[in-house]
Amino acid sequence: MEAAYASRFTTVGAGVGYRGQKRKGYMMLGTYMDFGPGYQSAHAQFGTGWKF
Repeated sequence: MEAAYASRFTTVGAGVGYRGQKRKGYMMLGTYMDFGPGYQSAHAQFGTGWKF
């Protein structure tokens, strides 16, 4: 586990979202990158949320 440990890191990213006209839900898409000493990780995220 020590080889995978990062004592500190910074996350940089951007996302865009869309909210429907009735404001009952949303969709979001983003990409993110984590930087640290000897560590880099990139990922994308997609999410939704709905009111009932």
